[in-house]
Amino acid sequence: MSLLGFSSDGGNTLISEFNSPEGTTAYASLYGKIQAIGSIAPPPAPSPAPIPPSPEPIVIIPAPEPTVIPPIEIPPVEAPWETPPSVPEPQTMLGMIFGLGFLVRTRLKQRSRGQ
Repeated sequence: MSLLGFSSDGGNTLISEFNSPEGTTAYASLYGKIQAIGSIAPPPAPSPAPIPPSPEPIVIIPAPEPTVIPPIEIPPVEAPWETPPSVPEPQTMLGMIFGLGFLVRTRLKQRSRGQ
């Protein structure tokens, strides 16, 4: 038996390596050829890998000198009030929420009636 390779398209394209990136699912079938014992030929010698072209020289450009920005003095700002602002009373907030809800409900009823 000699192995022919992996294929993910029903044997139309065979590749010698099975690639399954981490976190993904890959489907492929393994193809081989069964031969009689006397007809097994040694596998062909692998061809040498091509030598990549030599890279172009790297040109190093010096970084510009850093710009120094002088510190800026910010004068203190006084608050326009004597005490911190107060939070509205809970009853006031409830009244505003109820009024807004009533307004929205009224508008929705008007739109559903086609007015």
